[in-house]
Amino acid sequence: MNNSIEPYNEASKDLFGDHFTATMDEMLENLTDLDMEDLKLLWPARLVEFYEILSHCLSTVGEIQDEQNNKLSAVLVTAIANHFGGVSFYLPHNQKLERAIRDIKIWKAFTGNNHQILAKKFRVSEMTIRTALANQHRIRHNKIQPSLFQD
Repeated sequence: MNNSIEPYNEASKDLFGDHFTATMDEMLENLTDLDMEDLKLLWPARLVEFYEILSHCLSTVGEIQDEQNNKLSAVLVTAIANHFGGVSFYLPHNQKLERAIRDIKIWKAFTGNNHQILAKKFRVSEMTIRTALANQHRIRHNKIQPSLFQD
C-alpha cells in the first residue's frame, strides 16, 4: 500500500515545482522528537485548531490517547496542510452536511409512495421530501449518464 501524501493539485507545488512526498512513517519519525506544545507554537492558528479538533475526535470516538493521539493528530494535520495548503476552498457548514446525509437517508428509505411517512419520520414537509428525492435522483442519474454538453 502506498502511504505517500501527494499535493492537492498543481497549485500545491513548491516554489521550484517539486512535489513534497513523504510516507506516513516518515512523518511519524519526524514528529517523534517534537513536543506537541512546541509544535503548536510553530503552526499557524488554523492548523492548531485542526490539530485540537482531530485530537478530540480521536480521543472521544477512537479512544486513542496520549502520545499516539498526539502523533496521529499531527500527521493528519500535516497531511491536510500538504493537501490543501495554499489552496483556497470552501468548507461547507455542518448544517449542509447534515442535510446531505438526511437526503441520502430519505432516498434509501423511499419505497415509491411513502412521502407522507418519510415527512413525519424526518420532521419535514412532503415538499422537502420530494425535493430531496429529486435532487438524489439527479445526482445518481448524472453519475450514470453525464451531460453531453459539459464545459
